[in-house]
Amino acid sequence: MNNKQSDNWEIFKNAMIILMILLCLGFILFLIIKTAWLSDDSFITFRTVDNFINGHGLTWNTNERVQAYTHPLWMFVLSFFYYFTHEIFYTAIFISIGLSVLSCLVYGFGVSLEPVNAIIGLLFLSFSKSFIEYSTSGLENPLTFMLMALFYWVYFKQDKGLIKLFLLALISSLSAINRSDTILFFIFPIILSYYESKKWISGIMVLFIGILPFMAWEVFSVYYYGFPFPNTAYAKLNTGVSSLRLAQQGLNYYVNSIKNDPITLLGISVGIVSFFINRKKRVLFSSLGIILYLLYIIKIGGDFMSGRFFAAPLFASMMNLSQSEGRLHGRITLPAAICIIYLGLLTPSSPVNLNQNYSNNELKKEEGWVADERGWYYLCTGLLQAGKRPFMPSCGYSYDGIKFREQGPQTIVHGFVGMVGYFAGPDVHIIDFNALTDPLLSRIHIKYPDYFRIGHFARDIPEGYKESIALKANLFKDKRLALFYEKLKTIISGPLNNPERLPLIIDMNLGKYNYLLNSYYSKAVTIRKKDIPESSHLNLLYDDPKVITFPKQGLIINLDTTYSAGNIELSLDSNDIYKIDFCDKNKVIFTKWIPVNSRDGKGTTAHNISLKNTSYLKGYNQIRIYGFEGDGIFTIGHLKILKENQLSSSDS
Repeated sequence: MNNKQSDNWEIFKNAMIILMILLCLGFILFLIIKTAWLSDDSFITFRTVDNFINGHGLTWNTNERVQAYTHPLWMFVLSFFYYFTHEIFYTAIFISIGLSVLSCLVYGFGVSLEPVNAIIGLLFLSFSKSFIEYSTSGLENPLTFMLMALFYWVYFKQDKGLIKLFLLALISSLSAINRSDTILFFIFPIILSYYESKKWISGIMVLFIGILPFMAWEVFSVYYYGFPFPNTAYAKLNTGVSSLRLAQQGLNYYVNSIKNDPITLLGISVGIVSFFINRKKRVLFSSLGIILYLLYIIKIGGDFMSGRFFAAPLFASMMNLSQSEGRLHGRITLPAAICIIYLGLLTPSSPVNLNQNYSNNELKKEEGWVADERGWYYLCTGLLQAGKRPFMPSCGYSYDGIKFREQGPQTIVHGFVGMVGYFAGPDVHIIDFNALTDPLLSRIHIKYPDYFRIGHFARDIPEGYKESIALKANLFKDKRLALFYEKLKTIISGPLNNPERLPLIIDMNLGKYNYLLNSYYSKAVTIRKKDIPESSHLNLLYDDPKVITFPKQGLIINLDTTYSAGNIELSLDSNDIYKIDFCDKNKVIFTKWIPVNSRDGKGTTAHNISLKNTSYLKGYNQIRIYGFEGDGIFTIGHLKILKENQLSSSDS
């Protein structure tokens, strides 16, 4: 073969490879359109968008400044287009499709070192249920993909230097505004890029300038909402559920993905270990970021939407895979492509195998009640269902919202607040008992922390809460909750520049008023002896910062060691009955009941307790106090062991 023939062959081969990449992109576009849908949760953001564009501010309930969305940048993008369309269904879907396909285009022709790498990566994405389904859904994933594609384009393609460092910081800052936890992907790549720049002082300054957008958003968030994080974060992380229980649920989330979308976790694994193929330091640091995010998924308990949190790690992993040079040609490329296609076709829930009538309402206990969310909603929110419905989305929740709107201004309690809230309109105040959009309930623990569905941490509605909202008055039955709500209301509903507001914001974020919520916590409060004052202050009321409040589930006081004492002095609220258990290694050895001392609400009253000989001989290392009857406001003012005779480990 002469030189001209050789050149022609190279041109033909490259043209065919580019054609294959375009065919893969076309295939991805086809699958995204075929599966395009909107989740109910996306309508939580859409209600804020509608309020914003119609002059009600960045609110969910119009009389409260509450950040009910987790993705400010995505919300602003939607708002920009919604301003012109005043229609959310097609607007959100087509923006999502455009961003997702554009992200794949940047990946295929921008990030990938070699065309065959792009083909393998695009095949992984095509057969991933997670990636295809959350390329729409109305949530922030498409914008996450776009920002990721830009970040890795700069990270892998740009030379070392301050410009690269600035761009990486800026893109990661925008990504954090879009969804704050995505910063975990970028921490290690930015650290490496900073090290590679060798500009220690100027590098720090450049990084600072790059993250200014995120810092500006946080300042605005604290000023406008009163809090640095979305309300959904407080609702999902302030539940009273143990870290171990959440980790177990997080592992269930992995199990669900393995069973229903195995190609996604396979692709993530291949992308992470691709470092061992290409031996590139940048790929290694990118893999560390992906691993950090995967551990984060376990820590927070995953999500109730199957595969949603794996879409971004898969896309990032394909970026790693795209950096291989000369390793995926010939004998490796074709078998890899065949295996991906075969596994994708073999998986029943693969996007290739799902038709226009797809539905799946199944929940499995062994998978942590994780839902195929598109299976739940596709028939009423799917793009290809539009011609079959009178309006979109058309389902029970949207009809409920329309009914509430037609009934006029009112206050309702509901748990599925997406479409209901959007269609109900701004005049209907909705108390979300799952607390995603509710500023008060998100600060209260759930009633049964051992029984929950991830993402759906239902709270009891405190007595008087609905009436307080409806009548614009403070009608709470619990005095401490009434006081907490009054302070919270000043932050979220009072004038923005009220001079009392800033000190309240600072104190609220530092947890100064958390003691007022203890009676609504779902489990006993556990503290150490040193956390309770020893000096007696009598007649202290429940709202005095010196007292410690606790729920009816009890107060557990862990002592630093084992004690033997003849007399204990403590002060308790005067108008309740208390049961006090003295325990040795969780075994109750002595119980004392304290009757109601007064019904006139004079505050704390001192009590002296003489322990029996049995406890004197055995010693105790824990005191448990339970409140009964009375007004339900249980407090302790001080605790002092009058006669201490500390026992050694052998003595106890």
